[in-house]
Amino acid sequence: MSSYSAIVNKPLFNVQGVRYNPTRTQQAALSEKGVNPVIINFNKVAVFGEGSTFAAEGSDYIRLTTKRIVDEAANIVRQVTQKFVGEPSTVQMRNSMETAISSALRGMQLLGALLTSDFNITYIPAENKAIVDLVLTPAFELKTIQVQIAINV
Repeated sequence: MSSYSAIVNKPLFNVQGVRYNPTRTQQAALSEKGVNPVIINFNKVAVFGEGSTFAAEGSDYIRLTTKRIVDEAANIVRQVTQKFVGEPSTVQMRNSMETAISSALRGMQLLGALLTSDFNITYIPAENKAIVDLVLTPAFELKTIQVQIAINV
């Protein structure tokens, strides 16, 4: 499953039945404790009802999709910059590395995983090191769809 696709409303395979189907209030209580409940959706299929983590209250990593998107972005930056390790730190090489990072992050934006991204590279010649600081805005996940009905008489 893609990093930007949440486990919410994804079916559980090989599940014949569910003993307990929590109410919305019970789902919310379970979610607050970091438990991802299994529920029966409107199509009578067992699905995950939540996609939270055990992150601390107020953390940026409360949603599983956020953690997965950030991890994927970090891995992509590591992958595209790996070819620059051991090369001379010339202006051309630095520009090439910045272009590679920018292209990789833009690719995640085109996929819909990121809404925006920015980065800054700090070069430390004395330590033969470059530090890449990422600023990411992961795409939010749609958790509920509310249907409202009005009847004209």
